[in-house]
Amino acid sequence: MDTLSLYIITWNIAEQLPPAGLNLTELLSLDKKKDHLPDLYVIGLQEAKVDLLTGQWGTVLKSTLRPYDYVEMNCVRLLGIVMYVFARERHITKIRSMETATTATGLLGIIGNKGAATYRMDLYGVSVCLVNCHLAAHDGKLEERINNYNTILASQRFKLNPETSSVFFHDYVFWFGDMNFRLQGTESPAELATAVAEKRLDELWEKDELSRVRASGEAFSELQEERPTFRPTYKHEFGKTHYSNSRRLAWTDRVLFKANTDAYQNVTLDVSQTSYQSVESYVVSDHKPVYAEFNIKVFSHHSDREVTFQAIDTWYLDEENTAVCHLPSDVTPSIWDWVGVYQDNLSNLHEYISYIYLPHVREDRSSHAGSNVTLRFPTTAVRAPGLYRLLYFTRGASSLLGISAPFSAVHRTGDAPVRNLLDM
Repeated sequence: MDTLSLYIITWNIAEQLPPAGLNLTELLSLDKKKDHLPDLYVIGLQEAKVDLLTGQWGTVLKSTLRPYDYVEMNCVRLLGIVMYVFARERHITKIRSMETATTATGLLGIIGNKGAATYRMDLYGVSVCLVNCHLAAHDGKLEERINNYNTILASQRFKLNPETSSVFFHDYVFWFGDMNFRLQGTESPAELATAVAEKRLDELWEKDELSRVRASGEAFSELQEERPTFRPTYKHEFGKTHYSNSRRLAWTDRVLFKANTDAYQNVTLDVSQTSYQSVESYVVSDHKPVYAEFNIKVFSHHSDREVTFQAIDTWYLDEENTAVCHLPSDVTPSIWDWVGVYQDNLSNLHEYISYIYLPHVREDRSSHAGSNVTLRFPTTAVRAPGLYRLLYFTRGASSLLGISAPFSAVHRTGDAPVRNLLDM
């Protein structure tokens, strides 16, 4: 078995946009992990301002992670509940059967200010489900939080593979977010803050609602959690590191996990948690962000169907161009397969320049060599000189099966091949 590392962040950002100059290096531990960066970053936000045109948090995350060779695989959104999944570029063709689901549990059970946004995938032969949630707020709403959990669990279904149609049918599950579980009792905000200052965290932990409902089996009992060693993450004064007197503090922001260790014969899966921390230096919100790191076991030398491209010497602008891809015998093309044109330094799988659907491919089951397919791109497919790549997607955009080598797009008048659009 091989090991892959996941770095999961949950942060209720209280409808705040990222301030100018925000540095996420500490939150992402980039200063500590230059030589041992995680294979995947998963960032779950809650109470994100609905700015679909700008996506400022996504922009900051992409600009921070791209120099470290990360590509955004997906962004799942339910109003203010947002999840970004980034993978090291060397892994992106190994992440298959990507699928999303959302469940609203807000007002009348239909408003998406509360609920969950979920992303599932297969990678290196195992299945992973990631759930970012925001549950009912306030003291006295414990029963609603329990109901939110059970509603999310019962409603979320995935269609690509019947064997992983439900959250807990996956090999690995990570469930995180602003779960809003509070501390039982009647202590005032000031009394609780005093207990934290006096480092009486053990005493406070005994009052934690989430731990109690997990133990009783009412909610989250299927999942594990390492006991937090950090201070309660809510509620702080905006722009400050000290607590607010307007709410009773609590560990509202949590990361839980589960491994179905005996899902395969003669193989034991495993998940190990290597950190669970809050970063108190960030004062954008009244919540402090929390991150957790995990190592999971995946299959060594896992092979999956893969599409390859013949080398493209030169792509001429303002002309029709062709490319040839090879479909091995284990790839069954469909009318929904497509090939996208991307900048070479791609940072997001959804940021294609243009695309074409795969032409009809005559299947020949008598051949085990597969087939070559000629792709014809219109004159408008690429409009500017630069370096580009072709990406082959199947079943809509659920699986990326292949990536071409970079190629230059130039005018036939004799422009020299360019190295990168960023160099222009």
